[in-house]
Amino acid sequence: VALAGARLVVARWSDLRLEECDAAGLDLERAHLRRIEWLGSRLLGARFIDAQFEDVVFRGDGLEDALFVSASFKSVRFEHCRLARASFAGADLSGVVFAGCDLSQADLRGARLQGADLRGSTLDGLHVAPQDLTGAIIEPGQAAQVVGLLGVQVLGAET
Repeated sequence: VALAGARLVVARWSDLRLEECDAAGLDLERAHLRRIEWLGSRLLGARFIDAQFEDVVFRGDGLEDALFVSASFKSVRFEHCRLARASFAGADLSGVVFAGCDLSQADLRGARLQGADLRGSTLDGLHVAPQDLTGAIIEPGQAAQVVGLLGVQVLGAET
């Protein structure tokens, strides 16, 4: 399916599997997406502002510069997705899994991350405030990276 540049505001989609779609610049503002699989699709700069996601999987998708501002997520997984510079500002990401994703320079300011699983994902240059990380799940190797994002300097013991 070619959805590049389509504007489908307040759309309701359910029970879909979308494979290798070109949906760059797609606008699904205030959409309700339920039981959807996006597989290997191109969603560069897609807009999902105020959208609601339930039982959705994004797998191997290019979502660079996508906007998920103020969106809500329930039972959602991002697997091996490129989310560089994506904005999740003000979104409810509680329980969302980001498995092996590139979240470089993504904006998570004001997002709720309680139970969000960031293990295995790249967090370079992530835009986030300390309170936003409350309840997020990371792996030990990401701890130093997260501490650096918070402006804390980690040094060895002084001798």
